[in-house]
Amino acid sequence: YLSYCGRYDYSGTMMRHHVTASLFPNWVGGVQERIVERNGDRMTLRTPVMLMGGKMRSTALVWERVPTPDASE
Repeated sequence: YLSYCGRYDYSGTMMRHHVTASLFPNWVGGVQERIVERNGDRMTLRTPVMLMGGKMRSTALVWERVPTPDASE
């Protein structure tokens, strides 16, 4: 798994995370950029393409909003 936290800013299709704590200590104090794609109740944060294991790849984190339960049920 991977974890990091800190403040972020969002503009257009780019999100920038200003890392204050991370599983990777070398990320602390840095900025992690993610490409944002929104489609209905789904939001995907994708890394820019990078070399991993000898291949150009991108990783993605997908968030999906859970429907609000109907109060009458």
